[in-house]
Amino acid sequence: IDCRKFARARGYILEKDSEYSETYTGIGKWEYRPGLAEILQHVDKHPERVFVLIVNDISRIGREYEQYESYKAALASRGVSIESVKASFDDNPEETLKRELRYSMARYEQNMRHNRAVEAIRQKAGK
Repeated sequence: IDCRKFARARGYILEKDSEYSETYTGIGKWEYRPGLAEILQHVDKHPERVFVLIVNDISRIGREYEQYESYKAALASRGVSIESVKASFDDNPEETLKRELRYSMARYEQNMRHNRAVEAIRQKAGK
């Protein structure tokens, strides 16, 4: 299920300009990611509205748990909640553990991709 179907199934109203994409990956702080910053700018322009940020997976916000928590706090201070197609965002101990495990796996996968890329470059340089 994609984010649009997920939103419609919950009865959310989708705006024409409500879809944001991110082309940057591996950037540490969300403040340096244009797509995430644009979302906050859009919310700030419309303080009278209620927003829900829907992501396919929480790792789309950041690969590190601290990045996610920081962005979540920035959204929460504006009254924005987050929902995910693939995961729950409940703030209970079980869901918090699941989120932390997902982030650990995302970080592991990112490190593995990096190691494979470095190894491929080394092999290519050695030929």
